[in-house]
Amino acid sequence: MSDKKSVLPQFIHTQFVEDVSLADEIIEFFHEHPYLHAKGRVIDTDGNSTHEVKKSTEIVIEDQLVCFPAFSELNRQVQLVLDEYLKIYPQCNTLAKFVLVPYNVQYYKPGEGYLSWHYERTCGLEPLSSRVLAFMFYCHTIEKGGGTEFLHQDFINKSEKGKVTIFPVDWTFTHKGVPSKEE
Repeated sequence: MSDKKSVLPQFIHTQFVEDVSLADEIIEFFHEHPYLHAKGRVIDTDGNSTHEVKKSTEIVIEDQLVCFPAFSELNRQVQLVLDEYLKIYPQCNTLAKFVLVPYNVQYYKPGEGYLSWHYERTCGLEPLSSRVLAFMFYCHTIEKGGGTEFLHQDFINKSEKGKVTIFPVDWTFTHKGVPSKEE
């Protein structure tokens, strides 16, 4: 793992994967499989689906897709970052086993994103106690805009190719996407 680290707000951890070309493999998979694309959507606390607040094109990674080499490697790399997170915050080790799937690969055209304030413990399709941490893997380095803004931490996590970010899912980590003129 790369030693590239920043001073971040507490409970937000970033680390770069061993080989950032993994990001290129994921992008390639995305573009080679348009039949898997879906319009970005959000499930609210009542289980209702909306496309209004999240502008993206996505592939849901679950079931057989997890076995593709790029996603198998991403899961391995995220686990390495999670292992580091657990060293920093060992209390998380007392929770039930973490599961990395399902997750979305999200593509944003210029100006798109999940641009509304939200937090990850809002999905009406799962028990509220099931999600504890969220992760992001950035596939592009964006120079102007891009990344994720955390409301209460007054912090913008820049989009940098190969960076994994792990953070808690609760309202204390309310966040939104930072729009960019780039993909």
